[in-house]
Amino acid sequence: MAITPNGRDLVVVMEGAVVGDEPLSRRIYKYRTTSGRFTRLADYHTDVPVRFIADAQALDNHRLLLIERDGGLGATATARPVYEVDLDAAGGTTTKTLVVELAAIADPDLVSLPPLHEGDIGLGNPFQVTCESIEALHLVSDDTLLFGCDNNFPNSGRNSALADDNEFIVVEAPGLDRRHSHHDG
Repeated sequence: MAITPNGRDLVVVMEGAVVGDEPLSRRIYKYRTTSGRFTRLADYHTDVPVRFIADAQALDNHRLLLIERDGGLGATATARPVYEVDLDAAGGTTTKTLVVELAAIADPDLVSLPPLHEGDIGLGNPFQVTCESIEALHLVSDDTLLFGCDNNFPNSGRNSALADDNEFIVVEAPGLDRRHSHHDG
């Protein structure tokens, strides 16, 4: 779920496909806080049917950031794309633009090193978000995103010998440009 900047709308994105819908489809609803009404806005399509929608963040009243994630953890966490989604697309199906792939984040300065524990994986260039539940997304600034990994105790992702720590990951996303927002009224 995401609240729009005007505070009037709560945007709800279904984590998975609804029974009877096509497997790639994830319904998007708007809840108008002033009237208490739900409206179906659009359908978002994941890249493959087995992906979940992990979280959403409203950029403005018509655009969201969405995390798609596979069900993997550790070395099997191979798909975590974050998309900018335009809800104003024609025909009721959204358009999306890749902002960052959390399973392969460029880390040329190696800020993710050194490991905290012997056996930690997914560190270095590229950095890999290895937790199963990448469940939080926050827009820090126009080009910086904060992600949170819930450890789902006792799951392991970064290190198969240890239960996951909660992780907070800051990513620069220069392709994200909020200056192009529209219809903010």
